[in-house]
Order: sequence, then structure tokens, then C-alpha cells
Amino acid sequence: MMLYPPIRSLLTTSARKDYYSYILIIPLISGYLFYRQKGILFSNSEYSRAGAIIMAVGLMLYFFRGNYGAQLNLDDYSSVGVFSVLVFWVGAFVLLFGYEKIEKKAFPFLFLLLMIPIPSYLLERLIGLIQQASVEATYRLFQVMGFPVLKEGVVFHLHAIAVEVAEECSGIRTTIALFVMGLLAADLFLKTRWKKGVLVLSSLPIAILKNAIRIITLTVLGAYVDVELINRGFLHRRGFIFFLFALVLLGGVLWILRRSEKP
Repeated sequence: MMLYPPIRSLLTTSARKDYYSYILIIPLISGYLFYRQKGILFSNSEYSRAGAIIMAVGLMLYFFRGNYGAQLNLDDYSSVGVFSVLVFWVGAFVLLFGYEKIEKKAFPFLFLLLMIPIPSYLLERLIGLIQQASVEATYRLFQVMGFPVLKEGVVFHLHAIAVEVAEECSGIRTTIALFVMGLLAADLFLKTRWKKGVLVLSSLPIAILKNAIRIITLTVLGAYVDVELINRGFLHRRGFIFFLFALVLLGGVLWILRRSEKP
């Protein structure tokens, strides 16, 4: 009974907003991570009373959601609900298997936090940050390439056309996807902590560079080939080509970091 309402609101949120579509695969990946480490996580049960306290905190968050949910928007309502369920689950695990298992192998539990929709307050600022960074990176690349472009805020003027980098074009989906893939790749293929951090953090500049190249490509094609390519072109509607470029860059960073590690 406790699980169904948060999961239902989570499915509604992920279906309503495209950049939350990744949430649906997080439980599958987490299940694989738990399976990889099942010999450590689920062996030698050591009961811990701290688990009961953690479970109580999860229940308190769940009832807070039920009593004050009307004051939250749909995304935040879903965030509190899913977080409460995850806290309850972690408490149940600690109660049955002990806290030391989480200390030794915390990543599968931390990865589950990606199921929580980003609170709207943080999401708005994250989108704004990526939008501004993408605009600045695009403008710098335009200058390096020698295009006579004029920038006014988030609008570029080139060859009698104006292109606005709206929030929808901020690249938030790519940024989140690369961040998730960077986290997973760091855990699976790297051993050194600081190298894991480098790989995960590199996902942000790679996403911004990818978005800048996409904006430049669409702007140049619209200005010198056909303006309809900006709104209705294949590259605008299907950005997977640019995403593959970002994946190649992230894979290159992973390759360099992995080669530098001792076997």
C-alpha cells in the first residue's frame, strides 16, 4: 500500500516530462548492481536496530507527503513520495542485514536515488545554468569559426535570421543521461575514486559542448540552406546524432582514465 501511490505519481511524472524518462530504467540497472554484489550484500545477516529508526523516518516522510501534498506541485509531490519509499527500503535492509554492508557497498543504494525526480526549485536553476553555459559555449565557437554572429541574451542573429536558445533546448536530457551513464561507467570500469569523480564531472562540459555544436549546426543550416531546418528538420527533431558524439567523448575520457590505472 505504501509503495503504490509514489510509484503511480512517478510514472505520471516520467510520462509527462521527457527528461524524466530515464527514471524507468534506474530500477533495472540497480537490480543488476545488487545482483553483481549479492554475495556481499545478502550474506551473513547482522540485525541492526538502526534500521528500525531509518524505517520510521521513511514513514514520517510518507505521511508528511500525504498531509501536506496539496502544497507541493506534482514533481515535488512525487519526489517526496519516492524518497520516503527508498528511505523505508534502506531501513528494512539495515534492519535485516546490518549497516556495515551499506558502508562497504553503498553505490547500488546511492544509484537508486536517481529514481527521485529532481525538485522543481533545483531543476529550474539547473536548466538555467546549462542554458547559459550552452549559449556562451556556442558564442565562443561561432567566434573561433569566424561566423559574423551577434548575440543578444540567449538569441543569436546570423544572416538575417534569429535563433533563440530556449529552455527546452538547454540540453537537460543529454546532461542527465550522460551523468547517469558516467556514474554507472565509473563504478563498473574504474577503481580510483578521483578518476571516478573526473569521469562523472566530465559529463557536464561534454553535454554543454554537444549542445553548442547542435545549436551551431542548426543555425548555420537555417541561415545558409533552409530556415525550416531549424524547426522541422531531422537534426532538430532527432538529436541522437549529437548524443552519439557526446557518448564518444565520454567513452574517450573513460578510455584514458582506465588506461592510466594499474591492472
